[in-house]
Amino acid sequence: VREHMMRDSILKAWKKLGMTRDDIGLIIDMDEVPSRDFLRAAQMCNPLGAWKSGPDERCEEPLVRLSHVMCEGSPQCIHKGDGGTASHGEFATFSRSAMVIGACIEGIGDSTKHLPVPRVNKDKNGNPQGGRQKGYGGKHDFSKIPKGANVYRPLYNTADFRQLYSPNKIFGGVGFHLHNFFDSADAVRFKYAYFGHVHKHAYTAPLGAMNADMNLFVKCAHNISDEGNRKQRLVDGLEIIARSYPLLEAFR
Repeated sequence: VREHMMRDSILKAWKKLGMTRDDIGLIIDMDEVPSRDFLRAAQMCNPLGAWKSGPDERCEEPLVRLSHVMCEGSPQCIHKGDGGTASHGEFATFSRSAMVIGACIEGIGDSTKHLPVPRVNKDKNGNPQGGRQKGYGGKHDFSKIPKGANVYRPLYNTADFRQLYSPNKIFGGVGFHLHNFFDSADAVRFKYAYFGHVHKHAYTAPLGAMNADMNLFVKCAHNISDEGNRKQRLVDGLEIIARSYPLLEAFR
């Protein structure tokens, strides 16, 4: 609930700053870094043909996800793909960053055409907040939303950016997920003690024993084989990525 409340403040700021139907809402975490080339392309093009901004925009599938290359603690420690849905070729990807056209965002789009949906929480004033209820998109169930070419589907709040399924994904050259990029072990332990993916023994457990991500990073940093581990690094991963996509300037 707290996370959705914080994200909702982003939507309010967009509206206050004059966001229009033609603008793009992009929500990312601090460690998800889109490339400048991709952001410029999104300003000038229509990614995957998913958007319109005119009054006939029905918001059928307006959510576009960016699949970032996953780096663990260092650009030299890139997650190896496992052949599943979170992989793109040889490397693993992270697909939580999301974009939606302004015409399909709550407070920006036309709320007289796009009726509100029931949500799982309410704010202190009793207004609907958070993710959608089941049947309206919650846990990928859209069964209660009318279907048809002329149906105006619900507008998106910031929880929808994070939670809803979308078939619209862009791979390759869109950016990097810089996971656990800290300058000290103490900073890593502080994160796992108080923030996301909390570990109750964050200050006493060996770093590599906290979770699969940290195990990958520790073995990568010490050049120890991670064969057989659930998550593995892609050997020479940065060089492999550079063959196909531009690297961040700091990685060169």
